[in-house]
Order: sequence, then C-alpha cells, then structure tokens
Amino acid sequence: RFPLSSDIAPAPGRSTSTVPGRCALRQSDQADERGFTLVETLVALSALAFISVSAMAMTASAARFAGSERDRALAALIADNLMVEAMARTAPPQLGESEVMVELGGRRWRGKMLSREAGANLRSIEIAVFAEDGEQSLAGAQSLRRVE
Repeated sequence: RFPLSSDIAPAPGRSTSTVPGRCALRQSDQADERGFTLVETLVALSALAFISVSAMAMTASAARFAGSERDRALAALIADNLMVEAMARTAPPQLGESEVMVELGGRRWRGKMLSREAGANLRSIEIAVFAEDGEQSLAGAQSLRRVE
C-alpha cells in the first residue's frame, strides 16, 4: 500500500488543507503565486502589438522595394536594348531628341534618346527610360558613336 498524502505529516511551516491529498501553502507563499497582474499583461500585449505592427510595416516596405527594383531592372534592360539598336544601325541617329514607346513585362515604357555632337567625328547618345506616365527616369545609358 502506498502512503496517501493525508498519511504524511506536513512539513514545518506548512499546514494541511481541507482537500484530501493537497497541502495548503502558507500565507506568504500564496501571495507569490497569484499570477500576472493586469499591468504586466497590458505591457506584454502592447509589446506584442508593437512588434507585430513593426513586422507588418517592414513587410510592406519590402514589397514596395521589390516592385520598384523590378521596374528599374526592366527599365535598364530597355535602355540597354535601345542603345544596342542605336549603335548597330548603319547610320548614326539624327541630332536632337526622339521618343519611342516600348512594351515589356506587361507594361508600356517611354524611352527618350538625345543625340548631339561630341567633337570631331563623334556623336553622344543618351537614353533615358520612364514608366509610360512617369516623370522620373528609372534607367539610362550613354555612349559615343563615331560619325563618318
């Protein structure tokens, strides 16, 4: 037969409880084991809310950054392609500014080319690429071409 807790004498400083098999704690031990206070719970919840909001803001910022980097990469590809076309033509581009619309990645892009004299037998070619309705250049390319 195993001894029951009611058969065991309580330790010094402890009293027995009215529930069989349980020992009651001293008055000072009960004060230590009440649990969290309302203030502690509110502080923990506010810290958790702050961390959650910060994580959501960082995720939104990362998504915006990824979108803008995608746009810049596509614009750089367009600028490089327009420059290759300008350099591969048999005749150099006309002096002045010209504009071309390009479709890439399911969007339309506006490319501007500026061609001007750059010295004896040289022509400067500058290309800037914009979103179709944008005012800010997303990418560009510059080169010199020999004029014969």
